[in-house]
Amino acid sequence: MSAPLDHLLTRIRACRVCAPHLPLGPRPVLQAGTGARLLIVGQAPGTKVHASGVPWDDRSGQRMRDWLQLDTATFYDPARARAFCATPAAGARVSKAHRAISSTAQDRR
Repeated sequence: MSAPLDHLLTRIRACRVCAPHLPLGPRPVLQAGTGARLLIVGQAPGTKVHASGVPWDDRSGQRMRDWLQLDTATFYDPARARAFCATPAAGARVSKAHRAISSTAQDRR
């Protein structure tokens, strides 16, 4: 992973903008790698994902992996897939983060 991407992921994970509106508190859940070819974005992760901090770590994630025909190891390999779970209020920040990650990946090529 690159230093700019590491810095961006650290900043996203530290975000507390939505704190006043979330009963469980904010916990941005994501993973990313500069070479990933698949981006999956979701909104409002459930309590299991909130507790584990692992994107799509619930029944909906298993169903999605089945639909995508991806085993768990491939799905969670940050070099191959990016996964975000965000609250609806975070949609713009996720989009901004995706652009930043994509530009970081472009810089590597």
